[in-house]
Order: sequence, then structure tokens, then C-alpha cells
Amino acid sequence: MEIIALQGHTKDSSGKEGAKKIRNNGQIPANMYKSGGGEAVQFALN
Repeated sequence: MEIIALQGHTKDSSGKEGAKKIRNNGQIPANMYKSGGGEAVQFALN
């Protein structure tokens, strides 16, 4: 299995408008969820 390194940063905004701004900057909005529930981490990938 190949390992791929990703670069990103946490984001402050959420929702459609925040995601649209991130996409307009050439980044990809993403969410990461913990196994078993808990708070999701929102971030943007380069």
C-alpha cells in the first residue's frame, strides 16, 4: 500500500459559504470524524 502525504490546516468557518471560499482558493474542504462518535475536526487540504 502506498502512503500519501497530505498538507492542510484547520478551518474556522463551516457551512456552504465557508466551503465555497475554500474551494475558490484552490483548496478542498474536509471533515474527519472520530471512531465511536465525538467532535468532528474540520480542515482544508492543499
